[in-house]
Amino acid sequence: MVNLFAFPGKICLIFSLFAVSAAASASEIFVSASGNDNNSGTKDSPFLTLQKAVDKADAGDTVRILPGIYRNNTVITTKAAAAKPLKIIGTRSKDGKYLTVLEAESKVLTDWSPAPEIGKNVWKIKLAKRPDIVMLDGKMIAQINKFNMKMRRRKPIPATLTDAHFSGSYSPRNGTRIPGFDLLASGNALTVDHNFFKIKAAPFWDVVGYVICGWSKGNLYLRFANDSKPDAHTITASYGDGVTLKNASHVILSDLYIRGSKNSVNIIGKSSNITVENSLFMHGKCRVNVEKESSDITIRNNILTLGFICEKRSRLTYLVFKYIIGVAKSDDSAVTLDGSNCRVYGNMFVNGLVGVRAHGPGAEVYGNCIKKMSSCGIVTGSFSSGRFYENVIMECGLNLRIHDWRHERFYRTEYHYRNLFLNPTSKQLHIYGISHKKEHDKDNFDSRGIYKANPPAPFDPGRIFVYNNTFCGGSAGAWPIKNLYIRFRKQPLPFYFMNNILKSNSSWEMKHHHVFAGNLMYVAAGHRNSVPAEGVDKFNKTVSLNKNNTICVDLFNKKFPDIRLKKNSPAAECAIDVSKPFEFNGLTVPALPGYKPGYYSGKAPSAGAIQAGDDQLMERFTALYNKMVETEKMLGIPD
Repeated sequence: MVNLFAFPGKICLIFSLFAVSAAASASEIFVSASGNDNNSGTKDSPFLTLQKAVDKADAGDTVRILPGIYRNNTVITTKAAAAKPLKIIGTRSKDGKYLTVLEAESKVLTDWSPAPEIGKNVWKIKLAKRPDIVMLDGKMIAQINKFNMKMRRRKPIPATLTDAHFSGSYSPRNGTRIPGFDLLASGNALTVDHNFFKIKAAPFWDVVGYVICGWSKGNLYLRFANDSKPDAHTITASYGDGVTLKNASHVILSDLYIRGSKNSVNIIGKSSNITVENSLFMHGKCRVNVEKESSDITIRNNILTLGFICEKRSRLTYLVFKYIIGVAKSDDSAVTLDGSNCRVYGNMFVNGLVGVRAHGPGAEVYGNCIKKMSSCGIVTGSFSSGRFYENVIMECGLNLRIHDWRHERFYRTEYHYRNLFLNPTSKQLHIYGISHKKEHDKDNFDSRGIYKANPPAPFDPGRIFVYNNTFCGGSAGAWPIKNLYIRFRKQPLPFYFMNNILKSNSSWEMKHHHVFAGNLMYVAAGHRNSVPAEGVDKFNKTVSLNKNNTICVDLFNKKFPDIRLKKNSPAAECAIDVSKPFEFNGLTVPALPGYKPGYYSGKAPSAGAIQAGDDQLMERFTALYNKMVETEKMLGIPD
């Protein structure tokens, strides 16, 4: 046997030579908007397209994309290794401006002609295929969905859109939805009355930025409601995704600005260990999409925004995207996680419909700021499990939605803790649990979707833990889980709501939980407050809400509230120690993630996101908020 320690100098030489050889094997490949794919890919002889560069690249290489606009779809299939990842890096200025702009395959549209046969101020251009995204001066505009565009015109054109115009039938004979061509031809004074969303006389054209388009039979139609003309703008139609990673591994995307794509980054197949960081993503159905077979994806320190031509956020924006652009679903998401073991942290989500749609197992979503989503800040779904913590979620139509809580083959467990939820007017938390499609499980469900017998064990919906969060403003409850309670034969639901602060100016509703304890609730006089049968006061603390302690004063003044516990705070020492198992009404609750033994000072933990004496989390919350303020300024989003 060779004694390696007898030859230390030779060993060092061998390892040095190996390191030099490994370093020499990695190379830099350059892409330039003025390059040529017949070039060699060096800095002095760059390629024109990112696709050519990644096709040539090997594991360990770095692809550098020089400033410019690149209108090509790119598919990456590289299988690299942790020690030698493939890096794709854009260019940014010294002040952080994104100089590398990637779009999907796109075309600048010129040669528009008037279309008076459709209506006043309607224009058309020949376009063989319906585009995925249409941009006007770099902003996404609303494109009417293909089903509305296929409907026959009906006259007279309505002056007001009602519930039936949005969500009625598409039937050619008796359909009630607004046909696409009628919408294009509608008057500038078109308004919306929607009973479900309590919208009255809302101006339609104002919220879509005074411009809308629709494609039919080889023509793209464009309507301006402000008397503008196409030749006064740069109008682009694009197709497909910006960057697709298919069965790829150990790839890093950084410092890119991707826009005008159905998905800015689409991670599909058995892709794994992909990092998407320090980039700006705008437009599309989804900014970063992770499909089911992919795993171990990291999305960090990015800016994700819808980039809609009108930055106003309202219930009408949601209706437009759900029923005119989309077809009865929230047709926009910043991040969709259907894959497993994904991490999303340090990101700025601003404006859109949904911030994070987490439907895959093992997700970690933390340290993000999510603001002004017309639909939801975070949505969890059928197969979701994981941890959601230390996020600032604010001013969304609904800050947190736990969706599809119902009979599943997959046992889901979610932990939501140490988050700050701010919402001046809308709901904070909503549990949506319709019955599973009963025709698929007639053995277990009756015709009403209620279990025929006691639910099987383990209890079907999985367990949801919401603990040590601070909810400020809005309605801190109104959770529609009564139907679930009935459906599971009036057994307490495996929903654990503990150690939270609810500081709300509106009604809240707390019923049918396994555990509802350790919470501090500010009770608003005159509001309906439903409580568990055993009573709130036995396991929680209540404080009357008045003008001296309402948190909404800060919110409406555009100030970021300081939620650190003040001296003699009612939240002090009123909570349960979640770092160890505990008993509640005969039920054993396990120790919960996020807290180690001894995490609190005093006799007992405090309610809310921040423990007594913990300034670090407040500093992180404040830093996230300040970064969001700067992000909105950079994007030109009005306060």
